[in-house]
Amino acid sequence: MQKKPTPLAGGRMLRRDRLKGKWEILANTTISTLLNTMNLSMILVALPAIFLGLNFLPFQKDAAPYVLWLISGYGIISATTVVTFGKLSDMYGRVRLYKLGYVIFILSSFALGLVYTGGTSAILALILGRMVQAIGGALLAVNGPAMLADYFPKKEIGKAMGLNQTSTIAGTVFGLLLGGILASINWRLIFLINVPIGVIGLLLSVRIRGMPRQKVGIDWKGNATFFSFVIFLLLGITYGVRSYRGAQEGWLNPLVLLSFILSIASFVLFLRAERRSKNPMMDLGLFRVSKFSSGNFSLFISSLARQGLAFILILLFQAVWLPLHDYSYASAPFWSSVYTLPFLLAFFVFGPVSGYLSDEYGSDLFVVSGLLIAALGFATLYFQPYNFSYVWFSPSLFIIGMGLGLFSSPNTANIMGTLGKKNRSMGSGIRSVVSNIAMSTSFSLYLAIILLGMGTTLHSSLNSALSAAGVPQTAIAGMTRIPESEALLSAMLGYNPMSSILAGLPHGIYSQIPQSALKKITSLAFFPQAIADSFIYGFRIMVAVSTVLLIIAALLPLLAARLSKNKNRRMK
Repeated sequence: MQKKPTPLAGGRMLRRDRLKGKWEILANTTISTLLNTMNLSMILVALPAIFLGLNFLPFQKDAAPYVLWLISGYGIISATTVVTFGKLSDMYGRVRLYKLGYVIFILSSFALGLVYTGGTSAILALILGRMVQAIGGALLAVNGPAMLADYFPKKEIGKAMGLNQTSTIAGTVFGLLLGGILASINWRLIFLINVPIGVIGLLLSVRIRGMPRQKVGIDWKGNATFFSFVIFLLLGITYGVRSYRGAQEGWLNPLVLLSFILSIASFVLFLRAERRSKNPMMDLGLFRVSKFSSGNFSLFISSLARQGLAFILILLFQAVWLPLHDYSYASAPFWSSVYTLPFLLAFFVFGPVSGYLSDEYGSDLFVVSGLLIAALGFATLYFQPYNFSYVWFSPSLFIIGMGLGLFSSPNTANIMGTLGKKNRSMGSGIRSVVSNIAMSTSFSLYLAIILLGMGTTLHSSLNSALSAAGVPQTAIAGMTRIPESEALLSAMLGYNPMSSILAGLPHGIYSQIPQSALKKITSLAFFPQAIADSFIYGFRIMVAVSTVLLIIAALLPLLAARLSKNKNRRMK
């Protein structure tokens, strides 16, 4: 007589039930991933509607830092909590905290949609609300990949990650499109749309059964020093783009320099704490595994490129290209999302394909070739003028999306596939930390690169545009000292700062400007054209930096494979 299957050690469910439940896990983690990525992309495209709806203009004090914190605050909280949440999930149950993540995400999304004040207080409320929302997102993000690795056999992890990766890009695509549509109706809808989707995910998660809990400790010193490292780093970059004592940027601001010094010191203290801790926040020993370390470093660099590009493309379309092609500012959020679709759709298609093929043919081929293809796509963007033809611009976006799509799923499988079951939560947490730090840093870093590039050319660009419009040189001298961040935000929000600048000119100089010139320079069409040359100069610097970073990221897996081969030879 055939023996009945017995429960797995530690009270685990039967192997047969685990295999049956893996598709439920995949479906549910797909929904949670969809929520996280939709949330990020919707706010990118809806920024003009949010700022105008809350009457927060780009010439208000600290406008640029508020923009960056509204975007990056979510990633900062995720990056600094996700590993600890992984440990708490081991202690109290992954499924239990996964469901708690849904609850927090739903409630915070609902609260964000109810912000009705205006000005700075409203922006602060949104920033704090998104940080709470990020706690729920982090609980979902850290447990999703670990649950997939628990339920799927090792030979199918790549396929599972590839299918799950589809929801990452689907969320980005739907988020951009929905963000553009909903923002044109009411910006609050970009938060409220998360509520019904989250409720569906929460209800479907009720049937999921958890794995056994583990007794682990929390590394409070590691958490505190790592949190300080990330916060000081982002503070330095964020306030470096703000004008300081007459300078267009604030990189020499003592507080900015102090932030970078404190960030480095915090990181050193973090490494020291991790080496001494019995229960470290991050098991740095995992980085001795070559595939794990190279996979995470490549992930960091590729995430910098992908997230930063999405943000800068939105700026490019909304601030420059769409106004120059007679699109209304009301329709700019929607069309900017539509015109970025080749990048996202290519990622959407090639992500799951590479995940499936990597199970059959190995992942390193797709990791390296994907990054090199993405680097090629970035390189082609370098030669585009600001008034580009979209017919020639869109193939570059498709190539970048294809390359990053080929890379993403195999690289995730590389990272997770090298870990045993006891290290999966830790490994998933580290992977999420790396991704979230890159995401948060990329927005600030890429904007800083754009603004640094604009800093060398904005004055001359405005001078040429004002002169061509008929403004005499005696008046131009007092009209071109605009901080780059204010100029860029003004163009994105459809606000021409020339009216405010003219109001501040002495009457004698103002009277020298012909009426025909006044009419030209105060029109909405003037300012995007005036800053276009300057913006594309900064854009090319950003593209060059991304190309070099992606090539370096492509070399890391090859180096890891060489080191691993040499190690095996020595052991023999």
